[in-house]
Amino acid sequence: MRNLLFALGVGLAGTAGAATEIELWHAMPGALGDELGALVRRFNASQTAVRVKPVYQGGYDQTYSRALAAHFGGHGPHLVQAYEAASASLLAWRGAIKPLWEVMDESGKRVETGALVPAVASTLSDASGRLLALPFNSATPILYYNKDAFARAGLDPAKPPRTWYEMAGTLGALIESGMGCGYATAWPSWVLLENMSLWHNQEFATRGNGLGGHDARFTFNTHLMMRFIAMLSSWSKSGYFTYTGRADEAEARFAAGECGMLTTSSAAYERLTREARFAIGASHLPYYDDVPGAPQNTVAGGARPGAQGGGLLPEPPRPGDRPAAAGGGPDAGLSRHPAGRLPLDPGDPRRGIGGGVVAGPHPQGRARPGRRARQRDAAALRIVQPRSEIIR
Repeated sequence: MRNLLFALGVGLAGTAGAATEIELWHAMPGALGDELGALVRRFNASQTAVRVKPVYQGGYDQTYSRALAAHFGGHGPHLVQAYEAASASLLAWRGAIKPLWEVMDESGKRVETGALVPAVASTLSDASGRLLALPFNSATPILYYNKDAFARAGLDPAKPPRTWYEMAGTLGALIESGMGCGYATAWPSWVLLENMSLWHNQEFATRGNGLGGHDARFTFNTHLMMRFIAMLSSWSKSGYFTYTGRADEAEARFAAGECGMLTTSSAAYERLTREARFAIGASHLPYYDDVPGAPQNTVAGGARPGAQGGGLLPEPPRPGDRPAAAGGGPDAGLSRHPAGRLPLDPGDPRRGIGGGVVAGPHPQGRARPGRRARQRDAAALRIVQPRSEIIR
């Protein structure tokens, strides 16, 4: 980050002796925003050539929308923090973002890519291994649980469920103890579709999981996902699973003590522990232990700062401009390296919140569950029966 700021300073240097000001738009409130502010103050105090001015723009969606609008207006910031879901769009608009490698080359500065976590850096690199943006903050989905609620339900707070089969018994105990919401999830499409597929060594989409062009197709309509969605449907009918919305609505309900378990981003840890009035535990996502290759790895999400065209690159959009599709689509330059996944081995003692960060391959093989798996599916689906008959 330090070299990137100096590289921008070289490109924007004006009056001799005057510090170059670099405006950084970000989407980090609360404790994360405080930490960013501390980093900026430390950098500004360490030298006099470059001054960084951080500007909070709201959430990820707001920051992305405002940055793109500012680019079209010709007055964008020098740096903008963009989350992974917006990266392809920003890269697709001609001149909106200048690739990191290009900024560094023009200034004669270097980024020591060897010091970066491969599983994160590879998701921000093009097919030649050149960084398109600087890794800044990353997260992955994990399981949170209410330790106090576990104790009231007669469960061991030190032993969260490791598999979806164990989840059924745990949820039964929570519901019978009086909880109205056993399990909820934030970002369901990210957690329950994309990550569930990769967590079980299943292909989610063709063409490098969707990064290879417009002809990519979703492939998550597998036996595994059908059995999983069927299970969630039965859990919803019996009160085990509560759907709260497409975004992070479930986090507020968990923090309020309404739900016993929650799956959401590891980045929510600070907010949840700050708002909740109970002890919170964290673990890896549950998995089917009878699916060969599981658990494999989950997806590294998060945000990264990129040099924006509206500030560093004054080139305005041309009339009628549309997202560029050269090379097979707006995402064609993104890395397809199999290490672009964040492995989370539940048995790895090196893991912290959400797991370790050791890169691992992502084979695309699919395995059909055998008779034992189908029998256990049938047992899990029996929760549509009255709760007194639930198998634990």
